[in-house]
Amino acid sequence: MRRESQYRILVADDNQTNQCVIREMLEFKGYSVDTVSSGEAAIDALQQQSFDLLILDCVMPGMDGFDTARSIRQSKASNFDPAIPILAITALAAPEDRDRCLVAGMNNYICKPVMADTLFNCVASLLRGEPAVGDMPAASEARDSEAKPRFLNLEQIVRSMSGHLNRDIRKWRRELFVAISTGNMQRVREVSHTIRGTADIVGSRRLSKVSEAMENSAANADENGVRALQPELMIELLKLARETRPNKPGRDK
Repeated sequence: MRRESQYRILVADDNQTNQCVIREMLEFKGYSVDTVSSGEAAIDALQQQSFDLLILDCVMPGMDGFDTARSIRQSKASNFDPAIPILAITALAAPEDRDRCLVAGMNNYICKPVMADTLFNCVASLLRGEPAVGDMPAASEARDSEAKPRFLNLEQIVRSMSGHLNRDIRKWRRELFVAISTGNMQRVREVSHTIRGTADIVGSRRLSKVSEAMENSAANADENGVRALQPELMIELLKLARETRPNKPGRDK
């Protein structure tokens, strides 16, 4: 049987904070991990190097996870394996989202926030060729769970990703301001979805709830609802930035 260190995993997620968390957990377990920020980059990486597993975020700008999975499964290229196991990781939680993952060609699906044990079990199962589709908890269950630890060492992970997280927060604030000002509800929905996924990962429940409300309002083209939520969402982002800033006193104790 191959050891974890003999497996190479590719993670595709446009959110660097999410990339960092997943990479930290998998590397702790011993896997070799590469990360990319888009579906297009994932396909390029697969064409250039050999990987044993692809982990895909479903919601990414440009080629999203669904399109990426379909493109891989339909590929006739000879320089990578179109049957590579694919694991979807996303904040999407509805039954139809799970079905979309499977129809697109993904082997399994788990929801954010990602529990370490859930990730490890699912990855090991896929690497053994045992998809075990359907045994993962719903996102709402994972969010409300009090099981500890959610991660192997959350404080260490937050510390290591704090620089990425603060850059992401500044970017999200700018993007939301522009998208809301111009009435681009699709972009508001995408950014809010990304924020919700990160909020779940770091355990910021209020930010998760507000960003989910904004995501739903944007999905329903409710510009008034989006604008009403904007001040609170911006405040919660600032709170998270202060809490996780790299040089916060006491963080390195």
